[in-house]
Amino acid sequence: MIRNNRKQPMELFFGLRHPDNDFYYRDAIQEWQSDGRLSGFHPAFSRHDDQAYVQDRLRGASDIVAQHLHQGATIMVCGSSRMAQAVAQEIDTISASIGLSIAELRLCGRYLEDIY
Repeated sequence: MIRNNRKQPMELFFGLRHPDNDFYYRDAIQEWQSDGRLSGFHPAFSRHDDQAYVQDRLRGASDIVAQHLHQGATIMVCGSSRMAQAVAQEIDTISASIGLSIAELRLCGRYLEDIY
């Protein structure tokens, strides 16, 4: 369950293979968006007609991610261990644009990974 009592911006980037088979938390994520706990949800389906990877979604949302990081946001990433390094590099690039690093974000709990 996502806790965001202060209603800070919170973005979730979620790597899945296919929306019909792997989207286990769809209802919960929709609830988190509806009640304001989650500012943005960016799914990336690697085995779908609209194929994308998490780092692609990050690149596409880099302006809003940088803006939200500047406002104190938490960025959450969920997906396979294979994508973790590319995603971390993308986050580091985005955060560097506003004078932060991924190490700083991790240290203060503003970059969270659920890697499997």
